[in-house]
Amino acid sequence: MLRIMAAALAISVAPLFALDEKTDQKKTDTIFVNREFYAAFKQIPPVKRDDFWESRLNSLVMTRARVVKIDSTGRYKKKYRIILDDNEASSSGLRFMYYVFIDSQDSIDLLAVDEIFEFSGQIMGFTPLSMDRNGYVFDILLEKGAIIVQ
Repeated sequence: MLRIMAAALAISVAPLFALDEKTDQKKTDTIFVNREFYAAFKQIPPVKRDDFWESRLNSLVMTRARVVKIDSTGRYKKKYRIILDDNEASSSGLRFMYYVFIDSQDSIDLLAVDEIFEFSGQIMGFTPLSMDRNGYVFDILLEKGAIIVQ
């Protein structure tokens, strides 16, 4: 009986350790946030998702999202903030939003609400949106970006 309980306990806790931070995802300097990423991210147990992002602070992220708002709420010594919502994440049952910080007035002048903005930038911080860790807001320092013409 004791062996059965020990085996059951080992099986129930195994998923928590199955995705060790050193082996769960190939650590690269750039994280490509796309459909394949969302599928892999959903496999990480919710209790380990904050650790996943914590270990990737200061890494580069590359993705695209819809512009929700542009304002002058600066941070990280940048003048402007672009708020983006990732619709592709939503179709995967996740919610990813990006606060992209930028200094360039020229770049801000080119952007408009509801446009798709493809960008890469440094992950400075993250905030979970829910207890189940299916949604996050990321602070990003813009490296480069482009408007996607559709």
